[in-house]
Amino acid sequence: MKKDLVLKIGSVLALALASVLVANPDDTLAQDPQRQGVERKFEDYRKAIKDQFRVDVKTFKDRFKGGMADKKTITDYDLEQLLAGIKVEMEHTTNGVVALELAMDHLQRIPDYYSRVSRLEREAMSVEPQKPRKVEGNFEHYRKAIKDQFRVDIKTFKDKVRGGMADGKAITKYDLGELLEGIKWERQHANDSLIALELAMDHLERIPDYYSRLCRLEKECVSDWLLQH
Repeated sequence: MKKDLVLKIGSVLALALASVLVANPDDTLAQDPQRQGVERKFEDYRKAIKDQFRVDVKTFKDRFKGGMADKKTITDYDLEQLLAGIKVEMEHTTNGVVALELAMDHLQRIPDYYSRVSRLEREAMSVEPQKPRKVEGNFEHYRKAIKDQFRVDIKTFKDKVRGGMADGKAITKYDLGELLEGIKWERQHANDSLIALELAMDHLERIPDYYSRLCRLEKECVSDWLLQH
């Protein structure tokens, strides 16, 4: 009798322990304040982006492989910078999620990038518009220069990111030096140099010396960082 009682008590305890071990994981998460905070922050970002751009980032995934922010989460970045970034990057695409990915890449490198770029663009727009540059370099000259530096052939270049400001434009419309610098800069978004070329053309369509200005901006960022440290 005593042995049966001990076995019965043991069984009850085992069942109780098992019920604890297989408890609903959601209940456990609900008791984790840190996890709750992370989820609330994500939902705040999700709502803000959805309200402003009509896109849902719930299942956000990287589209371009090789970007600086690959595998990062949207909440790693300041929300205001992110919203400003999506708006700016829509010059490349009509897809808000793609614009978000591009913005994250920039903010991974420079956390206040869009505040700085906003100033860059105001300065660029305040100067007297430049006269259209007469294109003297031929396509084969551009093709060779890009192939020599980036090992890609632009002979059959086509837009891959639809909705950009330079869609349908000729590569030779833009200054070759700016274009080469632009490809180098835009590879922070993707390993594909042709995608980088396309993004560079979008920027140069709006500001012909965009990358010269961007190089000065980066030097300013480095200078600011050294002063702070």
